[in-house]
Amino acid sequence: MNKYSMVYDMVTRLTENPTLRTFFTIYLMSGSDEERQVLSKKFWQDAETLNEAERQALKEAFNRSFKQLLPLANQLYDKVIAAKAKAAVPA
Repeated sequence: MNKYSMVYDMVTRLTENPTLRTFFTIYLMSGSDEERQVLSKKFWQDAETLNEAERQALKEAFNRSFKQLLPLANQLYDKVIAAKAKAAVPA
């Protein structure tokens, strides 16, 4: 259950786009690289069926979400460092 909570937390911070939230959640919960590749291919094939404005909006939201990855990685790094420091302090 902890994995679901972490994925949900990350995805909600990554994007506000409901389509991308769904995609990222399913992608991150997938069990294998092969499954993720199939999912990604299908997602972008489905995106091609959207009208030009919808497809462009989805691509822009996708690009914005990637700009959130560095801040999320930095936050995760800070949490790991804090956890290590806390674990290193004798009780």
